[in-house]
Amino acid sequence: MYADVDGTYQCRTRARAGDRLVISSSALRHLVRLVGGGLLVLALTGCMARFDPDTMQPRVEVEAPPVYGMQTVGQTFVAARPGLCAIEVIWRTSAAVTGPIVLHLRSDLDSTADLARVEITDCQPTVRWRFPPIPDSQGRGFYLLIEAPEATIDHPLRLYAAAHDVYTPGRAYVSGSPLSGDLVFRTFYDYDLSMFLQDLSKGLREAWLFLPTVALFWAPGFLLLQCWPAARRRFDGWEQMALAVGLSLAIIPLLLLWITQLGGALSATMVRVLFGGLGVAAAAVAGRRLWRLRATEARAVVLRESVGQAALMVLILGAGLVARFLAVRDLALPVWVDSVHHTVVTRIIAESGQVPSSYEPYIPMTDAIYHYGFHASVAGFSWLSDKPIPWVILVVGQVFNLAAALQVYLLARWLTRRRLAALFAALTVALLATMPAYYVSWGRYTLLGGVLILPVASVLSLEAAGRKDWRAAMLGGLALAGLFLTHYRLCIFHVCLVASWWLVKMVRCLPSWRARLWEVGWYAAVGLLALVLIAPQVPAISVYVWPRAFAQQGGGASAALGDFSLHYVTSGFDRYMLTLGLLGAIVALVRKRRFSIVLLLWVGGLFVVTNPSLLGLPGEALVTNVVMLGTWFMPLAVWCGFLGDELLSSWLAILQGRRRTLCYLLATTGLVVLSVIGIRRQITIVNPDCVLATQSDQEALAWVEQHTSPEDRFLINARPWTESRSAYIGTDGGYWIAPLAQRSTTTPPALYGKGDREGILQVREFNQRMEMLAAYPEGLGALLRDEGIGYVYVGTLGGPLYLEALRADPGFRLIYANGRVHVFEVVER
Repeated sequence: MYADVDGTYQCRTRARAGDRLVISSSALRHLVRLVGGGLLVLALTGCMARFDPDTMQPRVEVEAPPVYGMQTVGQTFVAARPGLCAIEVIWRTSAAVTGPIVLHLRSDLDSTADLARVEITDCQPTVRWRFPPIPDSQGRGFYLLIEAPEATIDHPLRLYAAAHDVYTPGRAYVSGSPLSGDLVFRTFYDYDLSMFLQDLSKGLREAWLFLPTVALFWAPGFLLLQCWPAARRRFDGWEQMALAVGLSLAIIPLLLLWITQLGGALSATMVRVLFGGLGVAAAAVAGRRLWRLRATEARAVVLRESVGQAALMVLILGAGLVARFLAVRDLALPVWVDSVHHTVVTRIIAESGQVPSSYEPYIPMTDAIYHYGFHASVAGFSWLSDKPIPWVILVVGQVFNLAAALQVYLLARWLTRRRLAALFAALTVALLATMPAYYVSWGRYTLLGGVLILPVASVLSLEAAGRKDWRAAMLGGLALAGLFLTHYRLCIFHVCLVASWWLVKMVRCLPSWRARLWEVGWYAAVGLLALVLIAPQVPAISVYVWPRAFAQQGGGASAALGDFSLHYVTSGFDRYMLTLGLLGAIVALVRKRRFSIVLLLWVGGLFVVTNPSLLGLPGEALVTNVVMLGTWFMPLAVWCGFLGDELLSSWLAILQGRRRTLCYLLATTGLVVLSVIGIRRQITIVNPDCVLATQSDQEALAWVEQHTSPEDRFLINARPWTESRSAYIGTDGGYWIAPLAQRSTTTPPALYGKGDREGILQVREFNQRMEMLAAYPEGLGALLRDEGIGYVYVGTLGGPLYLEALRADPGFRLIYANGRVHVFEVVER
């Protein structure tokens, strides 16, 4: 049985009216072979250009001298990887450049022979010059020369550069003469079949990590579902898996919370025994269920018919997982700002076995108010696998990233009642959409963890109210509590979705309005249970969240839409996804599928809650537009899945015989082409500008931990994070000193911005003084000695600090150098 939006119940059997398309098992086997063959072709022939984080200078500070006529600009560099195949530069395009722009790649400054020559006429802000791969490029020096022979002094080519020497293995030149600073450039290498096979071999050696993944992120929720027998009748296998994942992620932070409240602490041994036992028990129960299903002849028919669809889902998830792991293959540490404080919180949990009560000594904050659900999961996986925390964050983050496709499958299947629509929706998220794959570039792992629990909490709450099922209510309350501990702002998304569903049902069934009002009581009961489960956390979080969220009063459209940008849902392939999603919403409305009204109300409600200033209301800081837009992939994927199912069903309904087979082939070919395009985008999804640390930084951080005292303090490169310059963030690997080397830095991890105002002002004032003295080492040295700062860390990607000035001043002694990383000791004059 299942509940439709209007509150009626219909039978959910194998041949449901909601499943418009019934594909034979033989056709599905052919479809699976074709999809699998297409993805195999991608793996064998899908060479692509990947950025090299060790050979780039991404900092934009000034403009280089103009390029026109005989005046050229160049840059020497050393390639860090074999297969150099592309170089990217950035320039200003305000003035039209006449004639072609030519790139020459040469072996050195004095050479006149081109290793590669590329000419372009389309002057875009960022241009990637591609050329045949150079197999032996690793460790070799090159000279990049750029000329615009037909440009004039009135309309020159203006490239962007750094004001001082950031890229130490090379330097910039103007018409062959040395130039202070470096060009902004990135290099790319050719990822070919041999590299793929090497990565595949490494991945197979780490395949045992599947066991702790299952034990931690699936087994607890799966065993909980056994307490709700109705789940096996109401949800298919993939829906049950999604429910199990969401419930497991909710259990982990709740377990940590109550063990902490009872005065205990988790440990690696305890976690291995507990979750190892749960994994064995879950495997035994699942095996027993499969055996019973196979032994029953009637159910064996169902099993055989679902094999093809299960194989499709496995291919979708498998291809998505490979793409996500390949996306982070070149990263030494998780990227961007959020990843640093995620590592801090995780390390505190791993060291104490409890919910953090303070972030000291890593961050100068006495109150720990950050949601910790994701960090508890990472700490648990680190205990089970005995892997370092930064590595675990990358791996678990990418696994969670893929699991979002599973949760969208649950949402689409429950809303549309169509299995194929849910498969298309899952494929959209796993292989095509920018979000949530791009979360890895932002380090938005807490949001990602919340996204995995949100559909589970909402579906269980709606099931509980619609069926008056107390077991569903109990599970829904547990999921909602876990959602609060993982990302408390997403609880608002849950409320908006449930409210949208209830409102549509109320309007649809006005005569039964009393029954609808009773459903509100069930929703309230689920919420009350969640509050009871997280009771120890409610006061502290409420004191932190609500005053700050409502401190900002309504200020009109300009205040509301300050961080609203459709770029997050219209860049690249997403513009087509947005178009198809809106078309799917319209088709669903025409077909009188009321789930589309629910999703439209949900999106609209989120927009209002996120931008209350449009109505002159406070609460602008409760949820940001970036978070809202970053979760639009869920409703869009549901609409895209419905549209795909509707189109394929309509075609097959009017086709017979060979034409029907041809329709299968065309649809499968289209899926393969889209999957190939999507996978290639997913593999290169990491934004180079978000990388802060490289392998050289990681090695330097280990040296810092071994050769300096825990009481030592480091000056690191930093810059303003916001336009108001109220908070500062690190710009290179020095930002990782606090979580990895456990040393204090002049710019703490970004969570310090949630602390007291005095501490924020101190960090800001110091960095402003440092920026003014960066080029004057005598004044900088005096400032550091006054502040008790004994060391200076200049990482691979650099920042405001002038490395050449530090080297030349006797007040700074170079004590470590590895590649582009330098550590100086501040000495007395």
